[in-house]
Amino acid sequence: IIRFAKPYELIAFRSVLSGELACTTAKTLNDCQFMKMITLQKIYESLRFNRFEIKLDPAIQERALKPIVRMLELSEKLGIK
Repeated sequence: IIRFAKPYELIAFRSVLSGELACTTAKTLNDCQFMKMITLQKIYESLRFNRFEIKLDPAIQERALKPIVRMLELSEKLGIK
């Protein structure tokens, strides 16, 4: 995101996956229609029946792993298991 904005102020951002520039309002960033489609039932079924495989470019996988490793390191340092 380029800058913080008031709830209805137009802001621009670059997509992490496609690199394309897009515009939206801060309000819509907090209201994702796709996230609303995820339910506990769907998560359970995807794990139980091994559905909905997501294939990512290795470069994206590497970038995505860094914050996860960092969170685990911080958890360990703080004694959170």
